Amino acid sequence: MRYKNPAGCDVQAAAQETAVTDSDEIAVTLDRSVALVLFDFLARATDEEEGEFLADALLHKAELPALWATLAALESVLPEPFAPNYGALVKAARAEGYPVIFGDVARSELVDKLGLGRAAALILTMDDPVLSVQLTRRVRAWVPNLTIVARARDTAHAAELYRAGATDAVPETLESSLQLSEAVLVDLGVAVGPVIASIHEKRDELRKEIKGAADMERLPRLRRARKADL
Repeated sequence: MRYKNPAGCDVQAAAQETAVTDSDEIAVTLDRSVALVLFDFLARATDEEEGEFLADALLHKAELPALWATLAALESVLPEPFAPNYGALVKAARAEGYPVIFGDVARSELVDKLGLGRAAALILTMDDPVLSVQLTRRVRAWVPNLTIVARARDTAHAAELYRAGATDAVPETLESSLQLSEAVLVDLGVAVGPVIASIHEKRDELRKEIKGAADMERLPRLRRARKADL
């Protein structure tokens, strides 16, 4: 199975030649089911030589050849397209995928589609501190027992998240600074035991600071302990 562009170029051969001569190669690792689903989509979407199916989505003449090259690369490593039960294999691969919803999480109708009443946990990683607090408060009101883990910018933001109902809030800048300090001290030859003890001591100070700001009855967790720390 080979695909030709309007000029009659053998895309599979061209893709292989480019991979050999181009020094700017990249490697992409895909789950086999994802790769097969992508192959089937590209095979259908680029079936017409001019890419009529994708006409509304294509913005530049270089995009269709890029899709052809991707399709050829997938074909070169996937045996399924040549199998007699190809249709069944694609159907099975689709069933193994994960549901993905794209949209603006600030819109309540999108959050309704997430089925949080059946979820084990909600993880918030957006870079909008105000939105993360608002969403935490809204979801906590809807699902009182749901585990909500949220990304926080600093201790003040973490305190806001806890007051809004977060189960755990992780201050990214502070935790990364603690881990960086730990790595530097160990690399400089300081004994691991005292380093870990000092990092834990500082982390406890931050937990107390967050507790005071959030007026909490329990100390928050800044992160889970690693096996190496136990």
